[in-house]
Amino acid sequence: MRMNWFVSCFIVLVSLINVAGQGIQINKNLLLNSGAENSDWEFPEFWDSHYKENGGTNWVSEYGKTIGEWDFDCDETCGLPKHAGNVYFRMELYDANRLDLYQDVIISSFKDSLTKRPYVAQFESFVAVSPPNANCSEFKMKLVCYDVQGLVLAMDSLTINASEFRDLDAMIDAEHPRGGNMHAFQARTLQVELSPSTNKIRVLWEYLVLDCQGNSEELILANYYMDNQSLRILRK
Repeated sequence: MRMNWFVSCFIVLVSLINVAGQGIQINKNLLLNSGAENSDWEFPEFWDSHYKENGGTNWVSEYGKTIGEWDFDCDETCGLPKHAGNVYFRMELYDANRLDLYQDVIISSFKDSLTKRPYVAQFESFVAVSPPNANCSEFKMKLVCYDVQGLVLAMDSLTINASEFRDLDAMIDAEHPRGGNMHAFQARTLQVELSPSTNKIRVLWEYLVLDCQGNSEELILANYYMDNQSLRILRK
């Protein structure tokens, strides 16, 4: 029994050393600046966009300092994500039809491990939407894996719908004032299985204005917010 315990511990230790030695650690957040705490002229560091000019200057906002959004007295019970930090990602279109935000993680050093056992990539984030009556925009969360030539090997995605989010205005009273319309943060998760050919993983947010010309209602675009993002490699 004692020998079996020693052998098991040795195998686990060797496995951890093997993974760490390749520069990629399983179950560790691989995203840099995952909470938008670091920004360069209001744009989050280590992130990129194909349409940066479409997003104005407030890609990053401070909790409690942007009019009509969360105040410092708020917490998880009134809509904030856990461990919210000081700031969050904000995506708002300016006179354009498309916007995105993404970060790439190269995992070529992990290739040997991928040939030995199955792993998955998991992308998690807290998301919020405002206003609650937005009706002419689409927001997608994506997780994409590429080979060394840039070909897509696997992808998972979901559409963020404003109607799925709890409206905070319904639970704010005179003792806890908050201006504007805001939906509570909710956690969202994507997952894909990693191929031994996987070279790069991309986490991506896409904002698209829909063709709503036939809509008889007032056309209202949404603002989207993200915080506490993480990308992890997990054993399947």
